Amino acid sequence: MEQLECSESERKLALTKPAQQPAAHSPLPWRVSPDDVTIHCGSKDDPEIVAITEVNDPMGQSGFEAEENAKLIVRAVNHADKLAEVLREAYDFIDILLANTSSEATDLLTNHGEDVNARLETALKAYEADRA
Repeated sequence: MEQLECSESERKLALTKPAQQPAAHSPLPWRVSPDDVTIHCGSKDDPEIVAITEVNDPMGQSGFEAEENAKLIVRAVNHADKLAEVLREAYDFIDILLANTSSEATDLLTNHGEDVNARLETALKAYEADRA
């Protein structure tokens, strides 16, 4: 593959210039292909390769570790947004509780505590079920 040459000043500019927009990741959900090492996204009819986790070691073996890495990456990516959302909600809920008087805190727990707990439990169960 041919490499492009650039001057030292162009290289420094590229390193210091902020990106115009943050890059978006490939659409969800991601899936592990039947070969167990290729990660795809997009429709099943027209999948896009996101990554290949295959490991080539000096003994010429690749396998279980690469398959498990692919599964871990897919599970983490597919659940990250939901887990972060409910973690933020729980954090905000606890922050409100700490800022209120004891009677207000009791009222918040009584009226909203079970809902926050249920959302956390649902997100965690979905993540754990995907691990099986």
